Order: sequence, then structure tokens, then C-alpha cells
Amino acid sequence: MAQQKKDLSRLFLPSLVLAGFATQPPETILSLLLIEISESFNTPLGTMAQIRTTAALLTLITAITMGLLSIRIKHKTLLLTGLTFLIISGTGCSIANNYTTILIAYSLSGIGLAMVSPMAFALIGKHIPTEKRANATGYFIAGNASSFVVGGPVLSYLTQNNNWRAAFQFYMLPLAILGFALCFFGIPTEGEMIRGGKHSVIDGFRRLVSNKSVIACLFGGLLAKATWQGVISYGVTFYREFFQLSKTWGSLVLSGIAFSFILGVLSSGRFINRYGRKKVTVVSFFLTGLFSVFYMLIGLFWVSITVILVMGVMSGFRRNAGQSLSLEQLPDLRGSMMSLSSAADSLGSVLGAVLGGYILMVGEFWMIGAVLGLVGILSAIIINYLAVDPSA
Repeated sequence: MAQQKKDLSRLFLPSLVLAGFATQPPETILSLLLIEISESFNTPLGTMAQIRTTAALLTLITAITMGLLSIRIKHKTLLLTGLTFLIISGTGCSIANNYTTILIAYSLSGIGLAMVSPMAFALIGKHIPTEKRANATGYFIAGNASSFVVGGPVLSYLTQNNNWRAAFQFYMLPLAILGFALCFFGIPTEGEMIRGGKHSVIDGFRRLVSNKSVIACLFGGLLAKATWQGVISYGVTFYREFFQLSKTWGSLVLSGIAFSFILGVLSSGRFINRYGRKKVTVVSFFLTGLFSVFYMLIGLFWVSITVILVMGVMSGFRRNAGQSLSLEQLPDLRGSMMSLSSAADSLGSVLGAVLGGYILMVGEFWMIGAVLGLVGILSAIIINYLAVDPSA
């Protein structure tokens, strides 16, 4: 029995990291292969991009619901359910034969994301000591982002002699299945959740939405994510269109952005512990927005790439510091807080994708970076003046 507990302890963080990794292939696939998927269904690029928007909307709806469910249902159960949705989504996308089918199948991945990520953060908050928590969340976020580093070259190879369906069949689906298996055995069974009927659930939820600092963290994080979503949704497409990059070079740019993000995430723990969650959050939100204003304006390829890579590092700091700050707001309601954080993150994705798409229809690429960059700067102002770090 002691040996079993020891094994479970050793598997705990790796299982969560793999679960987080398994939530990212849908976004990676669409970022790199949006053009090919669009052409296969004879659908305009802007219309096909809306399957991402639909998935983000479902993530938002599910995450809000999870804010209530996570008070009563065990976090491990919800996490495994989310991985099941990813398995179903990967299967559906691989066999989709029209736009409607892939829209529905891809959207299910949004439900999976809304269930996996917040429960993983809540489990880290429950099982990892405070002084090690920022590093643990950093590893989890880095695991998510490493999907872009690995995914770019892997997807380019898988689709070189096959169509885009191979990306779902041989990349997304196996990862979701493996993540489910490892989490099933690697995460310890939790004790009883909150009891007392719907009033206890509603009271807990009310404590969150009536807390000024909680709202600041959610709204500031939402705006900051919109800024970064502009990079994820349109950055590689911008380089492919403006600089006429091939799909292979586009995959390398995507991997480079992801690698810089991971570097920022893994480096941020030390700065968070030294300077505090709030200060690092404010600075990283501001710099991410500032760099977004300029990277599409620069007409020199290598200078633009340098700017976007530095922005990736700052966004890694943004992600870990922002999540660490949110995680500490109300420790007894971490599951609900991180579900609402996931909802805000999803709404930020919707805002970034929709606003960027609209700007692209009426204007030019550089306007996406400029407008969403200003949104990111606003997010830093909100955190600076309205959020507090209860653990400081």
C-alpha cells in the first residue's frame, strides 16, 4: 500500500501535465492547417475559422457550469470526463465529411478544455505546497504549450503525404486516450466534496462573484488572453500571407512562438516567488500588450520574428503569474475559481478571435496586433489597481 501511494505521488504531476498537453492539439491543428481544412470543404477561410469560435463559446458555457459543479463533484471525475470529450472530438473530426459535422465535433474539444484545465489547477492547489505551487502550475502550463513545439513538426510530417485528417487520427486522439489512462491511475481519489444542498453551492459561488479582486483577476485575464489569442489565431497566417512562408516554415514559426512561451512559463516561477504574483502579472500583461502593437507593423521578417518571440516569453510570464494570482484568491473555492478563470480565458479567446477576424475583414493584419495590444495594456491597468494577492 505504501509503495502504491509512493507511485501515485510520483505520477501525479506528470499525469496532469499530459492531460494539459492533450487539450492543445485542436488549437495546434487549426493554427497550422486552417487553410487545408478550409479548402477540403470549399469553405471560406474566415468561415472555417469560426469552428474555433464555437469551441471557445462552448468552453465558456461549460466553464461557468463547472464553477457550480466543482463544488459538489470530485475534481478527478470532472477531469476524466473532460478527457473523454476530447477523445470523442478527435474521433469525430477525423471522420467529418462536411462543415457542420466538423463544427460539432471540433466544438466538443472546447468542453473538454473547460473541464480539464481548471480541475488540474484545482488539484495542484489542493495537493502541492504553496512554496512549490508556482513551479507546479508552470510545469502544467508548459506542458500545454509544448504541444505547439512538438505539434508543429509532427503535424507537418503527418500531413506531408496524408490529408489533414491524419492530424486528428494520429496526434490528437492517441494523446487524449493516453492522458485519460495516466490520470485514471496517477491522480489520487479525493475525499467528499461540499455538501448541504444547492444553497451551499450558491453561497460559495456568490462569494466569488462579489469579490472585487476576483472580478479584477477574471476580467484582466480575459483581456490579456484576447491579446495573446490574436497571436495564436492570426500570427502564423499573417507570416504565411504577408511573407509568403510555406506550411513547413509556418510550422517552425509556430514552434518558435510556443518554445518562447514555454521558456517564459518555466522561468516565471522564480520571479513570482521573488517579486510576488501581482507585480509579475501586471508587468507581463503590459509588455505582452505592448509587443502585440508592433510585431505586425514591422515589415522586416527577422525583426518581426524577434519581437514576437520576446512577446512569447512575456506571455509565458503572463499565463503563469495570472493563474497563480487567481489560484490564491479564495483557497477553499479553488475549483470554482479556476473554472471561472477558464470561462474568462475562453471569453478572451472568443474576443480575440472574433475581433481579429472582424478587423481582418475590414482592415489589414497590423490592425489586429495594434487593437488587441491596447486591450492587453488595459488588462495590466485593471490588475494593478483592483486586484490583490491574498498570500502576499
